[in-house]
Amino acid sequence: QWSSNYFVTKLVRFTYNTGTGKLGSPVSMCDSIPGSNDHNSQRMIIAPVSGTNYLFYACGDMGAGQFANRDRLNKAQDSNSYEGKILRFNLDTDGESGFNRWIPNDNPYNAALSKQSAVWAVGIRNNQGFAYDSVLDKLYGSSHGPYSDDELNVIERQKNYGHPLVIGY
Repeated sequence: QWSSNYFVTKLVRFTYNTGTGKLGSPVSMCDSIPGSNDHNSQRMIIAPVSGTNYLFYACGDMGAGQFANRDRLNKAQDSNSYEGKILRFNLDTDGESGFNRWIPNDNPYNAALSKQSAVWAVGIRNNQGFAYDSVLDKLYGSSHGPYSDDELNVIERQKNYGHPLVIGY
């Protein structure tokens, strides 16, 4: 969906109907994820935190500062924005209303913003992959660097992965 010069991405949950073999009953979990023609990331994985499964969603920096997006501000370090972040969502509602029902109450930036935020980690350029190691209990993310300097990160609560201030080597 397009809105004022930028795209907006919606995260929608469906229920699988075993009788029909089709997805149905769409429920919007979030309708405020920014989008762009560059660096969207949009990778998802279900992985546990302290024994509870959550949906992790990677949101890139939207190509801020380069090519057609050269005038777009880079918000990867701004915890008030979903651009350049790893987001964490509940798999089931927690009883609250609206989109807050999908945001875990213990997400690290909730209290700092005086509102609920799906932000789990900041400073992401363009996460293009996730993997979860159940033996080590670690979530990994691979993020494209600006040249050949890609990163493999252990994704952790409230960690800052440095973009655009730090480039992995």
